[in-house]
Amino acid sequence: MRSSVVSDGVAALRALRDAASAGTPFDLAFLDYRLPITNGIELAREIKAVSQINEVPLILMSGYDPPPRAELAKAQFVRFLEKPLRRSQLFDSIAETLHRTQKAQAGIERPALASASPTVLAGKQSARILLVEDNGQPSPRDPATPKTRIRRIFGIQRP
Repeated sequence: MRSSVVSDGVAALRALRDAASAGTPFDLAFLDYRLPITNGIELAREIKAVSQINEVPLILMSGYDPPPRAELAKAQFVRFLEKPLRRSQLFDSIAETLHRTQKAQAGIERPALASASPTVLAGKQSARILLVEDNGQPSPRDPATPKTRIRRIFGIQRP
């Protein structure tokens, strides 16, 4: 897997557009709820409003109280993760999201989570993940930064 890390919404939109224009779109984006200037929900709405990048699945993360479910659904998040993130949460989130994306592209609706397995990730070694994290600052609930945790768990190297 390859990751890119940006620290705000403007950089996230630019990274998503640039990747799509280059023919190498991101397979998944993790958005932090608290970002400079905007928040993850507002950023998701901006992403979904741009036809070139609106298909990327979005996962919201927060070390604070979760936003209302209706707000998450309206912004089209596929999942909400509460910090501190655990290895199993990240693995399940990535595997399930990549699996659902593959099935949707094949025209198969809503696959079961049980079918998402390590082989899903093995088949997506080239998966591109965008992490939008506010300068890697830890939240009150998570002393390790999410970008460090994601890189450590999946062995992702710096770009």
